[in-house]
Amino acid sequence: MKFIQVLFIIALLMIAPAASACRFWVAVGADLDREFIVDQLITAKNSLKNLGEIYPDGWSVGFYDRGDEVVIRGDEAASFNEEYDEAVRYIAVLEPEIVMGHLRRASSGCVEGVPNPHPFRITYNGRKWLFGHNGGMRKQILIDLIGEDFLARHPPAVCNQNPPESWIDSELYFLLIMKSVKEYDDDVEQGIRAAINKLYAKIEDENRYLNFFMSDGETVWIFRKGNTLFYRFDPQSRMTVVSSTVPDAEPNDWQEFPEDTLAVIRPQEFPRFSVLK
Repeated sequence: MKFIQVLFIIALLMIAPAASACRFWVAVGADLDREFIVDQLITAKNSLKNLGEIYPDGWSVGFYDRGDEVVIRGDEAASFNEEYDEAVRYIAVLEPEIVMGHLRRASSGCVEGVPNPHPFRITYNGRKWLFGHNGGMRKQILIDLIGEDFLARHPPAVCNQNPPESWIDSELYFLLIMKSVKEYDDDVEQGIRAAINKLYAKIEDENRYLNFFMSDGETVWIFRKGNTLFYRFDPQSRMTVVSSTVPDAEPNDWQEFPEDTLAVIRPQEFPRFSVLK
């Protein structure tokens, strides 16, 4: 049995890095039950904890508390790290309205001894923004689209010891989106649409691995392109959960998140989907 598990892990590691990099899970709702959070992130068959061996380059779990973001991070695989369990249980007791988790399998930037930098943080317009990515792309494309002037004024905050080699493509992706949001007078959806269209013009369809989640503490925006993504919505509690991998052994309540699609999610509201292509 162990031999089969090893072969399975090796097979996953042979997948193209952009296609296999990272996993994320996001839940939004006014009544996020603590047992549900623990089950999804620790106990379930395909919880982030149980996927940690395959995505070993650190973990993070986070939430918002009265508009302030709180993120707990680790640099080890979640599968073997008791601090991951402690962080999840701590957050679950608080029952916040927005909870997120991320596993890193690094495709660029610094790795060794670095706690998972996802979700990245930016303070903009009086709000605390978080951004997590599942995918990968050439950093030079992002650098060119962002521009030298903007990068000089807003350089990446993580892995900045030896730029641009040390920079992480995902943080550059975040900066591109935030620059675009600013250019569209803080219209987040239009800013995201413009940034995605710029990337589509530069990246061939088969190499577009652009899944992300982003939040300002009130709203969560989630986009899918290139990697797996699933969601479930409970109309009674109006809880929305989005995950790279279906955590449950019985995935009947889950639906595939449409490609090229942005979801806008708020507590106690039905998620709204729009195609960006």
